Amino acid sequence: MPTFMVLLGSHPIGESGQKPTPEQIAEFKPVVEYHDKLARDGKLIWADPLHPSKLGARVLTSKDGDVTVQKGPFEQTVGGFAIIAADSLDAVVAIIKDGPSMPGGSCEIREIIDMESHPLQDEIKAKAKEMRKLMQKNAANLQQ
Repeated sequence: MPTFMVLLGSHPIGESGQKPTPEQIAEFKPVVEYHDKLARDGKLIWADPLHPSKLGARVLTSKDGDVTVQKGPFEQTVGGFAIIAADSLDAVVAIIKDGPSMPGGSCEIREIIDMESHPLQDEIKAKAKEMRKLMQKNAANLQQ
């Protein structure tokens, strides 16, 4: 089944870096409950919020190969992500639309390339399969 990355736009609560108030936590409760339902249905593979962009950096490489680092905060940035298994982009859009939303929120949805069905040389596909197994092991180790 195809997988999709949902890049969630930042939210002022997350960008503030402040501990959320009980009222703000209550605002997010329906989102957590919907994520739980999606996970139980086998559709939500992984999801997490990100720390505020003021704690992050962007690394830019020019055409000449020069590397520049920009420290946050950033405007219009990513505040979290989710990986969703679904049959199509339209199915993911429906999942997003059916769930609770934050006023003023936004997201970008992109299909993740399945390296095994991508037109690549067999040796690259084999290496990608090997790396995926290693990454799955690494992800499992994070949970311990």
